[in-house]
Amino acid sequence: MGSAIALVFPSELEGLPLTILEASAIGIPVLAQPKSAMPEAVIDGVTGWILPVEPIQSWADKLREISHWSETEQRSFTAKSRAFVAQQYSWDVVAQQYAELYRRIAHAA
Repeated sequence: MGSAIALVFPSELEGLPLTILEASAIGIPVLAQPKSAMPEAVIDGVTGWILPVEPIQSWADKLREISHWSETEQRSFTAKSRAFVAQQYSWDVVAQQYAELYRRIAHAA
């Protein structure tokens, strides 16, 4: 995946695919449609773009745009994408969220 210019993920039924998080963690832009949990992880201009299914030309246009990025644009996108994933989906963050959930459940019982 490391040499890809983008991850095209047109799936309609997914939870929160690790593939999207993995691509974003290494700075690969993700193109996805607004289904399931995609909008939670694919943030326009940060980790990729949410695109409508139709017209399909919008997907091709975005891929063409990405393929013409300068090195500076690539580096800037990669930095934003990596930072988002680290802030939202790192093991430390996820562990803290689970710990908080368990605390709330324990106090409610």
